[in-house]
Amino acid sequence: MWKGDNASHWAIRSWARRLLKDKKGTCETCRLKPAFDLASKSGEHKRDLTDWFYLCRTCHMNYDGRMDNIRKWGKKLQEKNLKKRPTIVQLKKRLWELCKQIVRARDMGICQACGAKGLVGVNAQTSHLIPSSICGGLLRYDVERNLYLCCYNCNINLGGNLAELYRNVLIKSGQMFVDNLYMDKNKSIQLDRIFLENKIELYKKLLK
Repeated sequence: MWKGDNASHWAIRSWARRLLKDKKGTCETCRLKPAFDLASKSGEHKRDLTDWFYLCRTCHMNYDGRMDNIRKWGKKLQEKNLKKRPTIVQLKKRLWELCKQIVRARDMGICQACGAKGLVGVNAQTSHLIPSSICGGLLRYDVERNLYLCCYNCNINLGGNLAELYRNVLIKSGQMFVDNLYMDKNKSIQLDRIFLENKIELYKKLLK
């Protein structure tokens, strides 16, 4: 039964759509797109034909505020995702942990400076052949060329025992390897999010 002004807004919309069906055409706002959405000008869904007009979907969503709500929701979601992303400091820590795991697995518990065996726990140190204080970002996390397993005594008490470490790397890998390593000593790269995340993914694959 028709309830007049007390009808639901869906019933009133159907009533207006039936009487205004010949008004369909181009959107009355943008004048560009076909108009398929019947919208209430006042937002009150009045039983008054002057309160209704046809809009395209985009203009309708802008008119009734849905597009603003979508933008706000999208902004909140983006902010939430940004908060979840690890910081640069956290990425560096994660990458360094992966470097230590790779070096320990590769060097099999043997100090690459003095030859001590069975290194575990705090006695298994990851050392730079070219110290991190003087090498550029390119070599800081270079597990293939610049990071080696050393015992606590060599790495901490002897400052890396670099003379012995250098000699052993030279014997094992050759003069060209060492020369190329030192040529890259001063090469600087930006340790940004992209570099760190790519390195992390690469080193995760190496550990599989």
